[in-house]
Amino acid sequence: PRDFKITAISGGIAPGSPHYKIEIDAKGNGIYWEMPENSAAVSAFIEKNRFTVKDAALRFLYGVIKDADFFALKKEYIAENILDGSYARLTITADKKTHTVRTRNQALKAFDGIMLAVNIVTPLNNKIVNNEIIE
Repeated sequence: PRDFKITAISGGIAPGSPHYKIEIDAKGNGIYWEMPENSAAVSAFIEKNRFTVKDAALRFLYGVIKDADFFALKKEYIAENILDGSYARLTITADKKTHTVRTRNQALKAFDGIMLAVNIVTPLNNKIVNNEIIE
């Protein structure tokens, strides 16, 4: 879709944990951001890299999003009994709809598949780090 945009954010819940953000638009323009360890107090992501996602990779990513039925997911999936660990958030715009889903210490196949797809289409050193997709 012409209005396609995805923003993927992840990080640790513990104070001082690093955070990561990837933005990709419909033209394949991507930006990778980091909030390094112990800098969350200033809440500022630092741009680390700009990259381009090829059309085939964009189609793959959008296909994963459609197959996951992302726009039907609830807004939050949280494991309340775990206080540490990691969180992830996806905001996706497509076909004039925008939806945000947040997870915290909660594996969710549809959501985690999208996060993995984001990592597949981005450069090697520009990845989302989230316990649920690396364990």
